[in-house]
Amino acid sequence: MREVRRYEELLEPAGVHDELRVRLAVDGDQWGTVVLYRTEERPFTPDDVAVAAAVAPAVARAIRTALLRAVCDDPRVEVPPGALLLDGDGAVLVSSAAAEELLGMLPARQVATVLTTLATAAGARGTTSVTVTGPAAVLAFHASPAKGADGAVAAVVERPRPVELSPLLMRALGFTAREREVAEALLHGATRTQLARRLRTTEHTVGDHLQNLHRKAGVAGRAELAALRHGRHHEPPRAAGVPPGPYGYFVGLEAAPR
Repeated sequence: MREVRRYEELLEPAGVHDELRVRLAVDGDQWGTVVLYRTEERPFTPDDVAVAAAVAPAVARAIRTALLRAVCDDPRVEVPPGALLLDGDGAVLVSSAAAEELLGMLPARQVATVLTTLATAAGARGTTSVTVTGPAAVLAFHASPAKGADGAVAAVVERPRPVELSPLLMRALGFTAREREVAEALLHGATRTQLARRLRTTEHTVGDHLQNLHRKAGVAGRAELAALRHGRHHEPPRAAGVPPGPYGYFVGLEAAPR
C-alpha cells in the first residue's frame, strides 16, 4: 500500500499502516462499502479478513432493509423519469430538469461514480440497467449508446415503480424465493387451498410459509402485509381520490393522508 499515492499523502501522515475494504452485497447487489484502517504497525491478518467477510452479509442486509423501509415510508411527490446524454467517460452533456431533480437525491460523488459506471457498461455491452440506493432515494438507471453522437450514451433515470420496489423490499425482509411467491399470490387474493394447489403442496406447509413471512415482516396477517408492501404506495391516495400518474405513482402524493 505504501506505493499508493493516497497512502503517502493522506494515510501515512495520519498514522495508518494498513487498509481493509469490505464490499457489502446481497444477492449480487452492492449496498455499501466499509473501509477499515489499522493504526497499529502490523497488517490485517487472514483471520481479520475472514471475520470481516463473515459479518459483511449481515451488515449488508441490515443496510438494505433500513434503506428500503425508509424509501417505502417516504411521502414525497415522485418526479417523472429524467433524460441524460453522457460522454464516454460519464460526464453529463445534456440533462432534463427531472433528471437533475432525481440526481439531486444522491450525493454528488455517488452520482459521478454511477454515471461513469453506466457509460462504461453501455459502451461495452450496448444496453445496461442498474438500481442505486442513496440516503434519500432508490433510483433506477437505464442506458444505451446514443445514435448520431459518436461515443455518447443516452440514459434515463427514474424512481423504481412500486412493482419493481416490491421484490426488493421482500428480499430485504429476508423472504426466500418460495416465500416471495407465496406473498405475491396471497396479496392477489389466493386462499390457502389455492396456494397449496398452485405450489403442489399441503395447506399445512402453506401455513408454515405464512408464519415465516409474517414473522420476518413483523406483521400479524395478510392485511398488515398488504399495507407494508402495497397500502403505503396506493391505498391512501386512492382513498383520497388522487388520480394515478403515468409513472406508476399517484399525482400529488404528498397531499394524500398517510
